[in-house]
Amino acid sequence: MTLLSLLDRATHASPDHAAVRCRERSLSYAQLQAQVNRLANTLLRLGVRKGDRVAFCMAKDLESIVALYGIMKAGAAYVPLDPLAPPSRSAQVCKDASVRVLITKAANLARTGAAFNGVPLQGIIGVEGFKGFSGSVVSWLEVEAESEACGESPVPGDYDLAYVLYTSGSTGVPKGISHTHESCIAFVEWAVQEFEVSGLDRLANHAPFHFDLSTFDVFAAAAAAATLVIVPETDSRFPAQVARLIEAAGITVWYSVPFALMQILERGSLHERDFSALRLVLFAGEVFPTPSLRQLMMRLPHARFANLYGPTETNVCTYYRLDVPPEAVDLPIPIGVACPFAQLCVVDDADQ
Repeated sequence: MTLLSLLDRATHASPDHAAVRCRERSLSYAQLQAQVNRLANTLLRLGVRKGDRVAFCMAKDLESIVALYGIMKAGAAYVPLDPLAPPSRSAQVCKDASVRVLITKAANLARTGAAFNGVPLQGIIGVEGFKGFSGSVVSWLEVEAESEACGESPVPGDYDLAYVLYTSGSTGVPKGISHTHESCIAFVEWAVQEFEVSGLDRLANHAPFHFDLSTFDVFAAAAAAATLVIVPETDSRFPAQVARLIEAAGITVWYSVPFALMQILERGSLHERDFSALRLVLFAGEVFPTPSLRQLMMRLPHARFANLYGPTETNVCTYYRLDVPPEAVDLPIPIGVACPFAQLCVVDDADQ
């Protein structure tokens, strides 16, 4: 099993079911698979080979989902860049990861283009041209003209690299964290089973793709042949807009950092919203203040809550279910017990 296997299985089982939605646009699993094949064929034509790293830098939309799957379909590992980060940081990440091809859009390249002049890329996909660039440039129209039949793409194995996520690191220098297909699959398959994710679910994608929380949204949706609903960056800045999206899209599964949930609680006018479809709320990445969590759980008495914990290096490794709102005391929420695919050790200052 690889992350591509999840998409293949969902496409075979539910070809006409909505795979991903963003605003008024959507792709069925069959349509997503066809676009993934076109991009993979384009990457192979540009010389991308198994084990290469390919970056993508664009606002969250349907094409960004096509990009990450298409990169893996070509046998490469995807490196998501933060489109809002300083261009110098994006260029540094590409150099450090030895990125061979960049997938982007004209609006993003206009902002970051100068920084990439010093990056030894062999190709750029998604724009009409790039002044001073000697490599191959392929537009989105050319990608769409590619064959949608699966080409002679290399088949990744369990232990092949799937993606590289860059954190700031304790020194402020970007640090690449590599994950294989197997390491992500272990988490995703457990989460789908533990939280009973099914094809009827609509999973919100709130986290940016360079943040490890996004791997649950994207791949758990595929594992269950469910629908991924993208929360655009422009919407995620406004809690009221996010609350409207949760209601209008009928979101059933939400996963984010606690701060986003606190903002929705405080500014989302929950008393005016119908969140009856929301059955599962997961949070991770930081401490959720107990009083705020209690308020939110009392606002959403029908939803199940769980605290997930783990550094980027391990993805999630512990979890703690909350069946009832915590007591009205300011005690921290536990990180819980080990996930069945992880081993934990409790050590002292001497690592004993």
